[in-house]
Amino acid sequence: MARRQNRSRQIAQVAAPLLGAGASALFLARASRQSKSRQTAGVLARDASFVELIESVSAATAQANTAEAAMLAALERICEWTGWPVGHVYVAGDRIEDPLQPSGIWHLSHADRFEPFRRVTRETPMPTGVGLPGRVLASGRPAWIVDVTNDLNFPRGPVCEDVGLRGAFSFPVTAGERVYAIVECFSAQAVTPDPRLLEVAAHIGRQVGRVIQGMETEAALRESESRFRSVAESATDAIVAADQAGDIISWNRGAERIFGYTEGEVVGKPLSILMPERFRPMHDAGIARVVEGGVAASRIMGTTVEVVGLRKDGREFPLELSLATWEAPEGRFFSGIIRDISERKKAEEKIKALLETAPDPIVEIGGDGRIVLANARTEELFGYDRSEILERPVEALFAERSRQLVAERIQAVVAGAESGTSLSLGQDMWGERKDGIQFPVDVTLSTAASDDGPVITSIIRDVTERKRFETQLKHLADHDALTDLFNRRRFEEELVEYASYSQRYKESGAVLLLDLDRFKLINDTHGHKAVD
Repeated sequence: MARRQNRSRQIAQVAAPLLGAGASALFLARASRQSKSRQTAGVLARDASFVELIESVSAATAQANTAEAAMLAALERICEWTGWPVGHVYVAGDRIEDPLQPSGIWHLSHADRFEPFRRVTRETPMPTGVGLPGRVLASGRPAWIVDVTNDLNFPRGPVCEDVGLRGAFSFPVTAGERVYAIVECFSAQAVTPDPRLLEVAAHIGRQVGRVIQGMETEAALRESESRFRSVAESATDAIVAADQAGDIISWNRGAERIFGYTEGEVVGKPLSILMPERFRPMHDAGIARVVEGGVAASRIMGTTVEVVGLRKDGREFPLELSLATWEAPEGRFFSGIIRDISERKKAEEKIKALLETAPDPIVEIGGDGRIVLANARTEELFGYDRSEILERPVEALFAERSRQLVAERIQAVVAGAESGTSLSLGQDMWGERKDGIQFPVDVTLSTAASDDGPVITSIIRDVTERKRFETQLKHLADHDALTDLFNRRRFEEELVEYASYSQRYKESGAVLLLDLDRFKLINDTHGHKAVD
């Protein structure tokens, strides 16, 4: 019994220290967990505070309507959150080597106290790599200075010391590769760098950059829309847009002038009101095809065609139509540029009438040397039907002896055609009728430029009568009308020529002179007719 008690006492003496150590360890472990829990709670609370900062900046910049207002809103939220008294924004140039320029965007908790710092900043552009903003511009990342008064690469250090500014951090406002600005914030004490704050500041910089980029995009879009509207309103052609149902959504002044409807009368109405009733089913079917199958489903989309339009007063008129389509989240849309070609058609009809009534054959020759147009006189003179003339090589209208020359001259004109030039082939040319009869012609070529290449117009004039008249005149000039012998002028020319010939080649000859007496008596008595 006594031994058992002693044994129990020994065990108790040994176990006591062990139990004490275990209790201490348990206490320390519990204290460590509590400390970590408090640290975790602090981190979570700080993260929540950062989230609140980001959200407050996002809400404030979303309400801004200019880039300057967005940056000021972000700057004020950051300075309020950190409790730092001074914040400023440097504006970046278009190029990385352009110095940062001070702006009028400030946060000052005490305007009078920090006025010297603002005055010096206003006079201090910041080149890349110089000062805190310059270093941030060069690296593209946020940066921190514990005490700016001890930083040799901080040009405004002396004035900071005078006004009581010490710690500073800065971050870029960016969107993609573009740097819009550099934000700098200052505290009244030297401050240990906070990597988490710099990370949040970088996020805010990108967030503000995206807001500014969106503003620029929206401004560019508004400018583009305004420019387009200005062009559309000043255009003489009609510019019309419609939705996928074929209803008009846009109508310019040119359309009002051409069709006679005001914008209020047509917006929301179907495009088919602009065309005669007989064409409307075809139009509606075409719209449906494009809505279903896109541009590939239309034969005229992206091209220019001539169709018939209908004015408000019911008159039909010819128009030239260029169609386009685009797709948007709201559906497919259509646009058309419409030109009234009534006057052009009238002019074409006048030209056609003049062409058809011209006294000489007129043909139009394409770049390949083939006839693409011929008038009625061409049919009449050459004996071909119009269908037989078109698409024939132009030299086929000429006799064999003239074809080679015509083909060569046409090719030369096509190769070096200058618009507005006119020339004659300048040699005796011979045409050939369908029945093989040949006749002399005079050929004139005129050139003009077109989208499809040079166009040559040729006038082929039948000069048979002119040649006959020229021959007759030449004969009358050299011969006596009564005897058909050489007249005195021609006789003298022949005599002089023969005398020169005889002298040169040592030949002899004789001149016989016949004289009839008393011609004057017969003239006076019986008149010249009797004498002749």
